Amino acid sequence: MTQIQIAEWLHDSYEAIAENKGWDTQKNCKVDFKDLPDSNKLVMLEMANLIISNINEKFADRLEKEIRSAFIHGMGNAEMMEAGLERNETDDYVNSRMQSLNMKT
Repeated sequence: MTQIQIAEWLHDSYEAIAENKGWDTQKNCKVDFKDLPDSNKLVMLEMANLIISNINEKFADRLEKEIRSAFIHGMGNAEMMEAGLERNETDDYVNSRMQSLNMKT
């Protein structure tokens, strides 16, 4: 999903949940996302950006842990030996794998 798609989903969900709970939202917000006041759109877009960033960060963290675990448990031995790495160079190996996946700079 793109930032705009997530922002639209957030807006639509917010309005639907508010209606379901009997909460009357502002009249100028009971519209399609494209017709929201700019300030409301910006809030939803920023929320979407936070969600995307958080998901990407958590995915990168989990992927790094999986790569580290694979290396430590020997699954990375062939690449490690081919690259001439020692066992204490785990961080270098993990960082090189993450960089190859564009997960770290």
